Amino acid sequence: MKKAMVITGTDDAEKLRNYIDFFEGLPVEFIHHASVSSFDGFDALFLIGGDDIDPSLYGESNLFSGITQVESERDRVELKAIEHFERQGLPIFGICRGIQIINVYFGGTLWQDIPEQLGSTRHKFSSGEKQDVFHEAIISAENPIFPAGQRLKVNSFHHQSVKRPGEDLRIFAYADDGIVEGVLHTRKPIIAVQWHPERLPDGWPARERIRQFLIKL
Repeated sequence: MKKAMVITGTDDAEKLRNYIDFFEGLPVEFIHHASVSSFDGFDALFLIGGDDIDPSLYGESNLFSGITQVESERDRVELKAIEHFERQGLPIFGICRGIQIINVYFGGTLWQDIPEQLGSTRHKFSSGEKQDVFHEAIISAENPIFPAGQRLKVNSFHHQSVKRPGEDLRIFAYADDGIVEGVLHTRKPIIAVQWHPERLPDGWPARERIRQFLIKL
């Protein structure tokens, strides 16, 4: 990998600090979605966390307008980015919002609000605190990062998630309550996780195995 584009929703380096530290040593460039003018010169795409995907992109109305915080312009830019890198056969890796926008690009759908629709509160503090919650993820299928059958301690800070996987996307990891935690493309170098490896402690497999994978791209 010569250089990866990391599309962001902010230019604030402190807000991006965890990602900057996580990608340290990798050839990446952070670009705010409003500043993306070209995808030329990049050999991989990293899609990171942020606000919600517009439900109209997967054929639904906004069921929870008081909860959902849509980033429509970022959606537009990231979908164009996925199209470019996917058509070129270049690697795409997603974190949190990243797994969701990748799924939508390939025609999948999302749970718009996990607590309301599924009754699970395992993935985000209901009090509004800006803290991760921790739970187990089960690696259910072969993939290029984790051995099948492994159980990982992971973190979450999200209220939406993959519902129906998009075309040619295969689920390889679930949370212990059934929420999708990882998908990969069956033919192309596209893989994403729902948890936040950049906020996990050094040495945790759910962080370190992803870093090792990205370094080798």
